[in-house]
Amino acid sequence: MPWLVGGILALVLIIALIFAFTTLGSVFQPQASSPKTSASHSAGASDSASGGQSAPPAPVVAPAIESVARLHPEELSFADQFDSKLSATYDGNPATYWSDMEFAREDWGGFTKSVALAVKLKDVSDIKSVELDQLGGTGGSVSVYTNSQPDVTGATLVGTNTFNTTQLVFPLPNAVKAQYVIIQITALPRLAAPKTQYPFGLRLAEIKVQ
Repeated sequence: MPWLVGGILALVLIIALIFAFTTLGSVFQPQASSPKTSASHSAGASDSASGGQSAPPAPVVAPAIESVARLHPEELSFADQFDSKLSATYDGNPATYWSDMEFAREDWGGFTKSVALAVKLKDVSDIKSVELDQLGGTGGSVSVYTNSQPDVTGATLVGTNTFNTTQLVFPLPNAVKAQYVIIQITALPRLAAPKTQYPFGLRLAEIKVQ
């Protein structure tokens, strides 16, 4: 009987030791990293979502004319007396115009190769079209440009046309951001009712930038 009791106690002790080692081993094992992985995945998804957002489009600025000036006035110095009428080209009144100059030849009477007008907008604007309204002239040649400065140099050509109608429209395929529109008249139209014996001139009534 004593050896039987002793064997039973030894067996119980062995079982207890095995249970103790198993329990302690599970306590000291490192924790699973699944929460960290989940957090990392969430952060990645958030970054991907924020990276996929597009920047808001730039606001569209409607063009409004601030002033019109003649470029290189020294090339046609006697035209200074008519420059005060340049404001009539954007006053909204189609009956007022620039100017009463008349010449014997369409090339500005041979005094200059061309005359360019710089139309300054109040702000850098989205330009979709330029319209020129003129009174009583046919023929001639005019080119329209856009630029960031009041100069033909470095400007972008919008189009070239003749004064074949009272309203010349120069559409742009795509809106262009610029602050200046340059109007270069290289040949004058023939006036239907000149005030002098000279038949060539330009009655520019309105400049419209849209």
